[in-house]
Amino acid sequence: YAGGLLGYNVASVSLDPDPGPPFNNISAGGGAVYGGFLGARYGLTDQIGGFAEVGYGMGAITVGLTYKIK
Repeated sequence: YAGGLLGYNVASVSLDPDPGPPFNNISAGGGAVYGGFLGARYGLTDQIGGFAEVGYGMGAITVGLTYKIK
């Protein structure tokens, strides 16, 4: 399967005003998030399966388990 991602990431970071080297130029904050991915699912049983996705967005690789509620 294929999918897309469009959203906004909210982030808050509190930094030391003078952290010294090598942390002098750290910038942090949220912003727009966008990307696309390709994935595959595999059913282990009628209710349990696994999936893997690769793409661009929040993470380069995502893997996990799924559970179908009857």
